Amino acid sequence: TNTVADRAMGMIYAAFGRLADGIGVAEPCWGSPPFQGVVSGFDAKRNEPFILQLFSGTAGGPATYESDGWLTFSIPAGGGLAYIDETEVVEQKYPFVIWETYVRPDSEGAGRTRGAPGNIAIYGPLPDSDPIEAHYSLDGSFNVPKGVQGGGPALGPAAYLIDSDGVTTHLPDIVGEQVIPPGQRILSHSAGGGGYGHPHLRSTAAVLTDVVEGYISIDRARDVYGIALTGDPTKVETLKVDDDTTLAL
Repeated sequence: TNTVADRAMGMIYAAFGRLADGIGVAEPCWGSPPFQGVVSGFDAKRNEPFILQLFSGTAGGPATYESDGWLTFSIPAGGGLAYIDETEVVEQKYPFVIWETYVRPDSEGAGRTRGAPGNIAIYGPLPDSDPIEAHYSLDGSFNVPKGVQGGGPALGPAAYLIDSDGVTTHLPDIVGEQVIPPGQRILSHSAGGGGYGHPHLRSTAAVLTDVVEGYISIDRARDVYGIALTGDPTKVETLKVDDDTTLAL
């Protein structure tokens, strides 16, 4: 229901986007990284097995000729309609913890209109519970979502295992089945969407807003979008565009 349909829709999106500037869409994100994985195990408190299709985060939508990508796009088959799980409700109903879920900075496809960034999520079993399993897919890891009309590609998805000492190990399988014992966590990186149009044509105000919102870094604003900022990076209210340096870039 997802994989083939998502790829077919993505090709059609980008085919129109490549015909002419002013129509179409860039390439979308694909796959179901661990943030959207199927999580299962045994709940000792209820003395029964459990299984859950998790939606703890999202993946970035593609840019269109007239708008930035939709932040909660997820996948083409979802098209922004999926509900994101409430963390506290999941943790009350199932024996694992969602430690973090937030926007993945610098994962968007840069462009005149940019793709939406992806997501970072971390979860794992309770310290005194049984292991859990996560099943997921990382389509788009190598053939990442591409931009159109001069827009840039997004970062693809990835998965990692974090052990009890904080050491992070990359999980290379595109279709993954990972057992997560107590004390360990799984780290999910979801993809962004491709960009539309050359990044240097994006307005300075839009780039500044993206930095303030934490979607892109100051370095990416300068190196990719050609927008130089001044101010204290730890105090976003002090950031402003350096017009002279930006013009030179």
